[in-house]
Amino acid sequence: MLICFTVKRLARAADERRLIYIGLFAMLYGVFAESYLGLFAAGALARQVLPRGWAPLNTRPPLSMAICVIGLFFGTIPISPASWRMFHIFPDPGALGWMPWPVTGPMFWHMIGAIMILVGLQSSQRMQGVLKSPACQWLGSVSFPLYLIHIPILMTLGCHAFLAANALGVPHKLCAALALAIFVAFSLLCAQVFTLLVERPAIRFSGRLASTLQSATAPIVHLDIWRRLTLRRNRVTASLKSG
Repeated sequence: MLICFTVKRLARAADERRLIYIGLFAMLYGVFAESYLGLFAAGALARQVLPRGWAPLNTRPPLSMAICVIGLFFGTIPISPASWRMFHIFPDPGALGWMPWPVTGPMFWHMIGAIMILVGLQSSQRMQGVLKSPACQWLGSVSFPLYLIHIPILMTLGCHAFLAANALGVPHKLCAALALAIFVAFSLLCAQVFTLLVERPAIRFSGRLASTLQSATAPIVHLDIWRRLTLRRNRVTASLKSG
């Protein structure tokens, strides 16, 4: 927030801010590329480089959908080596020696898939219309809390539900379906509670903090302050000469 606030204050022109953001987000992606945290910077970078999506996809909804489906496939490649054989055809890019950072195996393909999904969705007006539906809008509102809490819920309640059903002799596929349903329902419920009690108060607090910083630093970081002072001095000088 502080970085974006400073850039907005120092660079008055939109093109200047865009170039600065591109450089900053590219640097942040390079720093955090070894983890999924780098995807936040990658998403922001894609938004700045391709503000309206990738041009060849803008008028080709089927192609945009295909990019999203392929990205979804890449983004869900299992980490476990005991996965289906079809997933083993994807090489480990870290073993190829050309990667500038040690991103290996499924993590690399997950990142590629996430970026493909983002570009595909951003390039299609039709798909954006679907995302504006009430259900998708609600999912978007709880998406960050859901991102934070879904793994702990999966590793506790989800796994426990599967093991409990399996111990009762329930068929394996039905155990998985039951555990998935419980996991999804409880995750969404917790995400909604987290949004109301934690995220929205935090956003309101950050908004008040940004307003405070803006009012406190406006006389200091405004680039045209010298221009205004010069004009005022010139007016004073002209009035003295005329008097």
